[in-house]
Amino acid sequence: MSSTQTINDAILKGQSQTHQVFFDFNGRIVSQSFMKQCLFAASQYDDFKQTFDPYGHHSGGKLTVENGVVYFRIIHFDRSMQRPARRPIDLETSISVLLFYS
Repeated sequence: MSSTQTINDAILKGQSQTHQVFFDFNGRIVSQSFMKQCLFAASQYDDFKQTFDPYGHHSGGKLTVENGVVYFRIIHFDRSMQRPARRPIDLETSISVLLFYS
């Protein structure tokens, strides 16, 4: 298991306080209940496939929430959130984002 996979698994399980969560549903307003369902579904997810997780880092997947498809992606940025993190495992210089989208 890679260090990045370990970090991503902690984020998905809600065991990390060092990330931000964003929801992007093309301007559609979603309820707080729907957001909680997305977080719960991601915490239970273990069906990582090459299509959504090509490097095996557990960084993306496809969920079913309220009979609809929701995708998620974990992205690691530098602290400015302008560039990808050089070392996602270095929590002093990087920040992680869990993004849910349709």
